[in-house]
Amino acid sequence: MSQIRYAFLDIKRNFGRYLLFTVEIVISFVLITIAIMSLFHMSANRKIYEETLGDRPMYLLKDLTSPEKLRHMRESEGITDRMADFYDFLSTQHEDYTVGRLDEEIPKDSRLAAAFGLSGRMQKAKVLMVSSSFFDFYQLHLAEGERFAPEAYRTVDAAYTPVILGIDFKEDFSIGDHFRTEADDYVVIGFLDEDSVYYRLERSPDVYSLDKTILTPLNTAQYRKDKDFDRLHQAITGTYIESNDPEEMRAIIDKSSELGLYDLAYQTFEDQMNYILEKFNLHLQLLVFLIRGTQKSD
Repeated sequence: MSQIRYAFLDIKRNFGRYLLFTVEIVISFVLITIAIMSLFHMSANRKIYEETLGDRPMYLLKDLTSPEKLRHMRESEGITDRMADFYDFLSTQHEDYTVGRLDEEIPKDSRLAAAFGLSGRMQKAKVLMVSSSFFDFYQLHLAEGERFAPEAYRTVDAAYTPVILGIDFKEDFSIGDHFRTEADDYVVIGFLDEDSVYYRLERSPDVYSLDKTILTPLNTAQYRKDKDFDRLHQAITGTYIESNDPEEMRAIIDKSSELGLYDLAYQTFEDQMNYILEKFNLHLQLLVFLIRGTQKSD
């Protein structure tokens, strides 16, 4: 008992030193945990990338347009027609897939807001505009319903826009149900399988779940009619090109310049993946440096 009492007295006398020591141990543990989780996360993501791509040569379009030029584009005459022409050039001249992310406002009293578990006067839902090749590229399957019909990608002024929902919506919606956001009226035609995912390597190394996502068909004919700059911008900057010919990529860049649109560059998936890994390795090196720093101060 006397040893325990002396130990408590020692802790009391040197409380500051023991507190600092405990904090250093906790910080080291947290940093080591982050490093291990980051390694597992990147390893899992890379496996998904490799399973999706296989040996296919893929290019990313990289948008280098300055914010000032983008503002000027938005205000220029006939801009949506030129953007639609450019996207149609991309999709008809090359094997490609596109995913553009939108955040659409949802009225608080709608069924969709309840399904998202949203509260407040107005909230936003994640909506993805996708090309017809999106499903095959990511090897996506439907738990129920059907994919978008070819006419869904070109029909103008349809009464309802068809949507495919993530599996989490299945408790709240059924095939044939209707709902609306501030932007559009929708009809449910299908549900994705559980654990469906996608990624956008030009934006982030992360893999995104589709379980609570709304998919709509990318329809440039409708966006052209509506003069919808934002949707066309998302479509163009969310396009990947399947090609092994850099000349095709240079032709795309020239076409954009000819139409007075974006300042574009291109990069292979492999180069982008290496860039992400370099950044990841730098983060790990920083974590190791911080861990060593806490150990040296013990």
